[in-house]
Formats: sequence, structure tokens, C-alpha cells
Amino acid sequence: MKKKRSIFPSIFFVLIMLAGAGLVWWGISNSQPEPAPEPEVFFDSTDEDTNTGHTPEEAVLAAQQQLADVDSGVAVPDLDLVSPMMTTGHTDGWLDLPDPPNSTFYDQTADIGSSDGASVIASHVDYGHGEDAPFSALHMIDKGTPVVVKSEGEFVVYQAQAIDLYERQGLPSEIFRLDGEATGYFVTCSGEVIGENSDQPFYENNLVVEAEMLGVATISGDSVSIDLPPDTV
Repeated sequence: MKKKRSIFPSIFFVLIMLAGAGLVWWGISNSQPEPAPEPEVFFDSTDEDTNTGHTPEEAVLAAQQQLADVDSGVAVPDLDLVSPMMTTGHTDGWLDLPDPPNSTFYDQTADIGSSDGASVIASHVDYGHGEDAPFSALHMIDKGTPVVVKSEGEFVVYQAQAIDLYERQGLPSEIFRLDGEATGYFVTCSGEVIGENSDQPFYENNLVVEAEMLGVATISGDSVSIDLPPDTV
């Protein structure tokens, strides 16, 4: 079982950090601000699965190829979403987001593949010149879609259970918990641009995909098994 962290920094700082995700590119772009996509369909854990694409096992094999050239990354084969992943913390209350197509695992949340707790992975929604970045595809995700995260040589498999929008300073503390059910939260920006004529415009909302951890994949040729780590909540 992977190690848990103490609860630090405070949720107050974390909310501000992830709330700011997606605004940095505006300062280095000459493009006219455009709204970021919103979910095509909202769903939660009570809805039936609607995914008709890859099974979790098929998604692992696809992700193995898509992420072959990176040490860590996120892949959603059904959405053609591929994002190399870094691990970052925060600076002065802001999440240190890398430039797209990269995403980041926030190092004050539960480890990827941990037996319990929530892991947060975030990325910009666009490149800042009218071109969508990989995480913009999250607005098209269906209930039950597999999400594969490569971390420390392991392929950890999640399955989308809910999608929602939150005001940029209204992210729930649930997504930063260090106990409870093992869950991945995949975060990007969404909605209208606020203050587009100011020095620091920002997107109205955060788009959050909640995904249940199915387990860690063991790959042998074309055969894949997915098993939860011991002591999983």
C-alpha cells in the first residue's frame, strides 16, 4: 500500500490553486478569448453506463502504446486524450500547472494507485491560441469510460462515474480527501471567460470528472488483469 500524506496545505489554498488553472495562458496569447467547452452530458453514480468504446482491459493496452514514450501520463483512448503527466505542488497558493499538452498530479493529494483517498490530476483546457489541449476532450466523456494513468511504471485504471461543473472557487473538499474510497479527480477549465479585457481573465468554472479506481493493471502480452491493491476501501 502506498504511503498517505498528512493533510497540508489547507483546503483554502487548494481551492484557490485549482480555481486558477487555465488562466495563465491568456497573458502570453494574442488570441481573442473564447469560452471553454462544457459537458455534453451530465451524469453521476446513479446513472447507467453509456460508454460503448474500450473495455478497461482494452484501454490499458491502448494506453500502453499511447504512453510508451513517457514515464507518466494520462490516456483516455475513447477520447483520443493523451497527456504526459508531471508531479507538482503549489507556489504562493497557485497550483503549478505545466504547459499543455502536459498535465500534473497534485502532490498533496493521495498517491496514484493508493488503496484509499482521492488523487487530483489537472491540466489546462487549451494552448492559448484557439487550439484545444488534451484535457478539453473531458467534456465529451461518457459514464463508464476508462481512464488510464501511468505512474511509477504502473498502469492504474479508473472508470468515469460523474461529471460536474463548479465555480472556480467552489471546488468541494471531497476531491482533496486522503481517506475513503480510492478515486481519481480529473480537472480542467470550462465555461465563459470572465474579465476578458482585463490583465488576468479567467474561466468561469472548473470541469471535474470523478472516476472510481478499478485497480492496477498487470500486463502479459495481450492479456490484462486489473486488481485492487490490498486494503482498498
